[in-house]
Amino acid sequence: MKQKLLILLCLFAISCPSADGQKWDFFISFFRCTAPLTGTSGVNDNIGLAFHERHLRGCNDTLTVTTRYDGWTVDSIMAYERTHSSQVYPVGARMFYLSRKDKRRIAKGKPFEKPFRWLALKTERQKLAFAATPTSWIDRRATVYLHKDDYRDSIIVTKGTMPVGVPSINFVGPIDLYPESCVFPAGGGIFDVTTKRTTWWVESISVSTSNDYPIDIRTFSQEEKDDRVARQECEAEFEWVRLENKGKEIKITVQPNTTGKNRYFHIALKCKYITAKGAEYIHTDTFDGKQEG
Repeated sequence: MKQKLLILLCLFAISCPSADGQKWDFFISFFRCTAPLTGTSGVNDNIGLAFHERHLRGCNDTLTVTTRYDGWTVDSIMAYERTHSSQVYPVGARMFYLSRKDKRRIAKGKPFEKPFRWLALKTERQKLAFAATPTSWIDRRATVYLHKDDYRDSIIVTKGTMPVGVPSINFVGPIDLYPESCVFPAGGGIFDVTTKRTTWWVESISVSTSNDYPIDIRTFSQEEKDDRVARQECEAEFEWVRLENKGKEIKITVQPNTTGKNRYFHIALKCKYITAKGAEYIHTDTFDGKQEG
């Protein structure tokens, strides 16, 4: 049957030239429009996420991610948060699994809305929307896992920090590091990061071959911290990571990785923050880097 249909399409394309005389336009366009995208795993991408990572900047910020196709569903959500006392490592991770009823509702494109710890998720046909509750001195991240047929994909949603007791729901962190993470190729590379404020200092740079705990840490001296705040620029290099900063711009350079294994680094920035009521806080923001082996 398929062979007969293919022959009929060929005959139709040959016998019906287009307005500009090109006989094969219909035939070529037919297969171009119906050919599915192929993901890196070799499985056809039948979801078509517009973004794979998004960042919620303000406490009442919302964001939307669209998809090229419908019929997908959300399998689960991994939500975790990180206190600044632990500096750079995620704690309190929790996996949320959606019920079969919820999965079927999402797959049919019906409106779905539900909170998962700190992250609120809304879905409609070909659209996902995210919102977050106000954050109190905690960095929060979540990974939303989707699938359709045999294809699976995910979206990472990150949320910045906010000091306790700040009344404004629109508060943006004094540093507001953006982006907060990057995956570097094995060959090394350069990545640009920005900050909203300039009166911060570099607290430490740590490197490791595991994302569980650092192997080596360079902690900056008080003199180096004061110099950064006064001049609002600095340069630092530790192991295979280099940081160059001037004002709000940060350039991170990573050397080629010849170990054959993944490796990680974390850059912790800090600054003083004084609220309208005169309370003083030490605010921390961290850049998390991973380099493939």
